[in-house]
Amino acid sequence: MKSTYDPFVPIKDNRSPGREKFLKKWFNNNLDVLRFLYFLGEQTRIPVLGSLFIKPIIQMYYDNIHPGSFIIPRKDIEAIVNSSSYLAIDPCICRIFNQNCDAPIYTCLRINFAAEIRERETERGLTKEEALEIVRNARKHELIFSLEHCFRPYSYNICMCCTCCCVPKQFRSRFGLDVYLPGPYVPHFDEEKCILCEQCIHRCPMHAILGGHGNHHINIEACLGCGVCADNCPNGAIEMVNQRKVKRNDLEPSWINLYLKRIFLELVMTPLVLLFKLLKGSQQYKVESIEPRKKDVTDVIFQNRLRRT
Repeated sequence: MKSTYDPFVPIKDNRSPGREKFLKKWFNNNLDVLRFLYFLGEQTRIPVLGSLFIKPIIQMYYDNIHPGSFIIPRKDIEAIVNSSSYLAIDPCICRIFNQNCDAPIYTCLRINFAAEIRERETERGLTKEEALEIVRNARKHELIFSLEHCFRPYSYNICMCCTCCCVPKQFRSRFGLDVYLPGPYVPHFDEEKCILCEQCIHRCPMHAILGGHGNHHINIEACLGCGVCADNCPNGAIEMVNQRKVKRNDLEPSWINLYLKRIFLELVMTPLVLLFKLLKGSQQYKVESIEPRKKDVTDVIFQNRLRRT
């Protein structure tokens, strides 16, 4: 089922019982699953075993099942919000896990079927206007937006994360996994409009903009295409242009493909996560008890909603 949004990334949804079961299981265990995956990531450093066995398992899970982060600028994210049938907000498990900064924490924006499930379970459903307010507040604090899938190619979440806490980014930088890849956009500079403030250089989360003084250069390998530079340019001198070739597989999977994914989850991932929780203990309670931070706007959103009722 395809939405009306279609600038680059096709937004597909799937309401099958199998996917619903996995989404509910993920929402109720996501921090513990993240802890387990990070533990696996650390094991990739083991000679031979890590590179030949553990790393391919994590890569396969990331690419085909969850989350497959795909980085895109704010305007594309806003288009996805405006085309979504349901929206709901949850706390960011990466920031709960790492606790490296004080950025807004209610920044996991569920979309479509996933949001419908969360709205029933948490009563944190959002209107499109409320979701856009959260998106714009996240960009105010220079968080990076990525679209995530649950069972490729079915999107379920808009991640708004920081470079210091984002676990997929750590998988790439620390463990050498082929994840957290740049999106299709790159910044183009209109040097005539540039007022030499160098905000783009200082605000770029990946330090990918070089030069300045009317002569900007982009380190394409470092640039994520997130659009933080464009959103912080006071004179509109930067435009995000869709020109980088990226590898994506948005084809509808066969029933055999979906069946094999479910088998892998039920017979491999679920027992391993349960064993990990038995040995290391569960920390899922942290997700349920986390309070909004001062930089969040969710408190204001829900207080205003109560006043209207």
